[in-house]
Amino acid sequence: LDFAGAGVTLTDVSGRTLVTIPGAVGAQDLFISAAAMWPRASNGCSTLTPLEMATSLFNVQSLDFDQAADEYAQLQVSLPRNWNNGTITATVYWTATSGTGTVQWEVNAGAYSNDDALTVALGTAIPIDDTLLAINDLHVSPTSSAITVAGTPADGDFLAIQIMRD
Repeated sequence: LDFAGAGVTLTDVSGRTLVTIPGAVGAQDLFISAAAMWPRASNGCSTLTPLEMATSLFNVQSLDFDQAADEYAQLQVSLPRNWNNGTITATVYWTATSGTGTVQWEVNAGAYSNDDALTVALGTAIPIDDTLLAINDLHVSPTSSAITVAGTPADGDFLAIQIMRD
């Protein structure tokens, strides 16, 4: 996920700028592993699955998605307070043990503050298309377009994020 940072300007009582501390320049990355996600209760992907690569013995923890069905995974996070409480973007890191063609991922999110109803729907799902290049290779999807987080995001909010393989 990417989120934009904000700077801070300190002023004296007359409003004169004393110092400006720049925020993060551009988007900031926050990697969230499959190990931090879980299948949705309805139409969920597989539970966390360990996979050891044959030659390197490199271990991957994955959530497996059926190529013939729309399946979902979810996660919860609180972004750093320097997030501007605006849109987010997503890049999906994935692999496949079989198949060919294009995979479409969709990501949506919602922000929840103290005393907000958890029944408020997530925002509109944004698609991310990527092509399977080779079996058991790491694939890094293009970055999504802006994902509008449902609700009214505020500092310290609880974010629910959902990913779906179409």
